Amino acid sequence: MTEGVHEPGKITRATVFQGHEDDTLLKFFPNGFICMDGARGDLAEKLAAIKSEGAMFRVQGPNDETPQAIQQDKVVCANLNSNESFVVVPAGGDIVFAWNGVGASEDETKSVVKFANALVPGASVSEIKEECEPEEFFTALSGKTEYFNIKDLNIAPGFQPRLFHYSLAGGMFQIKELDNFMQQDLNNHDVMVVDCYSTMYLWMGIKSTKNERITAMKKVHEYVEATTDGRDKSKVQYVPVDPCQEPLAFTGVFPEWEDEVAAEWLKPDAYEAAILEAKAEKEKYMAEKYGSKETFESHAKFSLDDLKAGTPEGVDGTHKELHLSDADFNAVFGLSLEEFGKLPKWKQIK
Repeated sequence: MTEGVHEPGKITRATVFQGHEDDTLLKFFPNGFICMDGARGDLAEKLAAIKSEGAMFRVQGPNDETPQAIQQDKVVCANLNSNESFVVVPAGGDIVFAWNGVGASEDETKSVVKFANALVPGASVSEIKEECEPEEFFTALSGKTEYFNIKDLNIAPGFQPRLFHYSLAGGMFQIKELDNFMQQDLNNHDVMVVDCYSTMYLWMGIKSTKNERITAMKKVHEYVEATTDGRDKSKVQYVPVDPCQEPLAFTGVFPEWEDEVAAEWLKPDAYEAAILEAKAEKEKYMAEKYGSKETFESHAKFSLDDLKAGTPEGVDGTHKELHLSDADFNAVFGLSLEEFGKLPKWKQIK
């Protein structure tokens, strides 16, 4: 826009996906950017639900970017992260907690109170620091449990975990860092690496190749040796992680972690599902029309000479071949029963 006049030639269009908002977009929201769960709906109704049912929002601004508030899937202690600030709304909404982790940035600690007031207007905001929480705070989170605590995990305060995509697609090993990453960025076809300072997590996508996994481990060691951030390289741990087996120290680095998203990794993709379904249908058709391997093996067996001489008791005279042994069947027809069953009916009769 130029002086209120639309000039297409001077406008650059950019597509921004949820979870990947950066300052280019966030600067258009001077009062703060809040990302809520669920489909688009009436704001007043959403705010009323937050107050009555309770809610939890993660306030983060990685790499000194403008902080935003991201609603968590569950209101539980396990979603806390020492590197960020959080808004915790107990059911009823008479008081709102503005929690600041020991590694939260100055911008995050300033923003968390602003977001708390915006999410529950008129409520009393209690600003608290990590390790100084009142009992009521953990009661709102259904009790105190383990969470992403940077002291327990030996992570330097202020260190921002990093996510890398390792892939052999195209024949060349490629490494790409993903900024403002989210759970949906984990690619089930490749290896994803999360740098947590003292621990390197190698998330092995189900469809990643053996070569990708071996090469990724080698490259991660080279990456750590090249770092200059003060970590004790001799004590860095390298931990392989399987999809849907992620530890809390892994899931805690993501703005939001949803079990429903993780469950999708264990399902075949649409193309593979269609191939498997077609294969199953074909096998069912072949078994019904020509008999399965199990059907063949369940029949009483007779020598080739006995079957040539007549029809022994219990033998279907129209399908004597089912009573041949594997060896005799191959000797007579020159192929296995499975191969025979795949032939057109006219060719079998011939």
